[in-house]
Amino acid sequence: MATLPAGDIGRLMDVLGPVFPCLEPVAGVLETGFEGAGAMLHPIPSLMNVNKMDLGESYDYYMEGITPHIAEIITACDPKRVAVCRALGVEAMPLGDMLVKTYKLEPKIASTALCLLGAYIAMQPSFDSNPLPLLAALSAAVVAGIAYTMLPYCKNFTAPSVIIFHFSLLSTVCSAVLLLPSFVVPPLPVCFMLLMVGVFAAGGQFLLTYAYRHAPASEVSIYQYAGVVFTAGLSYFAFGEALSGSSILGGVVILGAIFWVFESQRKSSGS
Repeated sequence: MATLPAGDIGRLMDVLGPVFPCLEPVAGVLETGFEGAGAMLHPIPSLMNVNKMDLGESYDYYMEGITPHIAEIITACDPKRVAVCRALGVEAMPLGDMLVKTYKLEPKIASTALCLLGAYIAMQPSFDSNPLPLLAALSAAVVAGIAYTMLPYCKNFTAPSVIIFHFSLLSTVCSAVLLLPSFVVPPLPVCFMLLMVGVFAAGGQFLLTYAYRHAPASEVSIYQYAGVVFTAGLSYFAFGEALSGSSILGGVVILGAIFWVFESQRKSSGS
C-alpha cells in the first residue's frame, strides 16, 4: 500500500494496519501502480474485448476474455513494464514469476501428485474386468470435487449444516440405488459399527465443510489424504491388523507431502 504524498503512509498504516494485517507499506504509488500484475491483466484484455463490451455481451473475463492470442500480447508487453519499473527505480517481478509465487502452482501440483502416489503405494489397488466399481468410484470423486470446490461460493448463501444435509442426502440416495437390488439386513453388531462409521464420517464432514469455507479448495483438499494414514493406524492399533511395508511407505509419502504444503503455507503467510 502507498499514499500520495508518500510521507502519509505511516498514518494510514496506523489506521488500517490493525484491521488488515496483510497490508504492507511501500515507498510510493509508482510501486503499487506499476509493480502489480493488474497493469498487465486488466488494461490489455479490456482493450482487446472492447467490442464485446460495446455489444453488451456477457463473458467470463479470465476464461474467455484472455484467449491464447491475448495472452501472447500480455507476455510480449510485460518486459516493457519491467523495464519501465527499473528505469523508475522500482523493483518489479515478471508476470509469470509473480503468478507462480502468488498461487503456489508448483508445490500444490507436486504435493497432490505425491499424495496420489502414496495412496497407490499404501492401498495397492487391483483392477478386475468389472467396470462398475471403478465407474462408481470415479463418479463419486468427480461429484465430491465439484461439491468441495463450490463450498467457498455457497458460504455466502447458506449455513454449513444445510450444505452437509444435502451432501449426505445425495450420498444416501446414490448408495441406496446400488444397495437395494441385493440388500440384506446386517447383524446387530454390524449395524452398530455402520452407525459409528456414519457418526464419525458426519463429524469429519462438518470439519471439512468449515475448512473449505475459510480456505481455498486447493489448499484444504490435500489434507484429506491423511485419511489413508489414519485408517492404517486405526487398523493397526485398534484391530491388530498387520501393516505391510507398502502401507508404511505410502503413509510416509503422504505425510511428507502434507507437511510440505503446511510449511509452504506457513512461510507464505509469515506465521
